[in-house]
Amino acid sequence: MAAQGEVLTKRLEWIGLALIVALGAWLRFSHRNLLEFQGDEAYAANLALTAIKTGKLPLAGLMSSVGVTNPPLFAYLLIPMFAINSSPVFVSGCIALLGLAAVVITWHVGRKYYGPMAGLVAGLFFAVSPWAVIYSRKIWAQDFVPFFATGTMWAVHALVLGKKPKAIFLVSAPAVVRGADPLLRYPR
Repeated sequence: MAAQGEVLTKRLEWIGLALIVALGAWLRFSHRNLLEFQGDEAYAANLALTAIKTGKLPLAGLMSSVGVTNPPLFAYLLIPMFAINSSPVFVSGCIALLGLAAVVITWHVGRKYYGPMAGLVAGLFFAVSPWAVIYSRKIWAQDFVPFFATGTMWAVHALVLGKKPKAIFLVSAPAVVRGADPLLRYPR
């Protein structure tokens, strides 16, 4: 009888996860015709498309609100997406997929380290978080933060709670990439 209860509990958990992912997908992919596309989005798209056309990587990224040029990492992350399809709607869809992957990573970390209910609740909150949804629907530098942050959260949990020493490489990789990003602006 206990085995049947476990099977039912697991089945309910998977159904819950499927509903959460479906809700997150609907929020991120519905009404694609209302996609915001302004100056920053156009400039980022232009940087990526110019790099694809000319074969030369940009040396600087978007301009910040205070007039300082950002490093080009965001443009580098967009290049593969625009190489597949030059449509901003397609690229926004790729970013939405990364946002949805962040929801699943959140569920996984919560479930593995804190239990099934914690994973489902954390995944649900992330799936419906207004800012997470908005940033999954744009082409903006902050759009990649949820995906990389949850990946880093997963690596930190694997290192600290899972006692997996190799996870140190996954924990330090985002810091190394982000730290090197300004150096990419000024090649020698």
